[in-house]
Amino acid sequence: MDASFVRMSTLDQELVRRWRNGDAGAFAELVHLYRETVYRLAYAVVRAWRAGARCDPDYGFGGWIRRITVNCATARLRRRREPEPEPPEPLEPRRGPHQQAEAAELQARVRGAIRGLPLQQRLAVTLFHLDGLDLAATAQALGCSVGAAKSHLHRAREKLATALADQLEED
Repeated sequence: MDASFVRMSTLDQELVRRWRNGDAGAFAELVHLYRETVYRLAYAVVRAWRAGARCDPDYGFGGWIRRITVNCATARLRRRREPEPEPPEPLEPRRGPHQQAEAAELQARVRGAIRGLPLQQRLAVTLFHLDGLDLAATAQALGCSVGAAKSHLHRAREKLATALADQLEED
């Protein structure tokens, strides 16, 4: 899924509305909220620029840049031992309030279960299911073989099924 299609939070919507109506302070708040995300993205882009001589035109730029981004992100997470960002929420058709509340609760459970996966499995699920990459591109971004990517996905799906079945049985 393209990140530009991820639904804005209520806070983001309000800040963007205020900014578009001339409130420069709202823009400053948005920049403050997203400073780390922007920094990480810029860092990955600069790193890619510097490594440009090693980009193989036959390998594909998309896979190459994703691999650099995954490497930067995992190195940072391991170094700082920070909580990892939430997986993006998929877009949904319009629903009534009750259905929206149920969908939001289920999404929260799925995101929580994804957060509980080991890093390689979590990355595989995010790249394949949420970002919509095919298996070859997922393997390329993870820096592993297609067989290893399949294995990560298989193990992740088993763990997610178990985690979500346990959570849903509690209801």
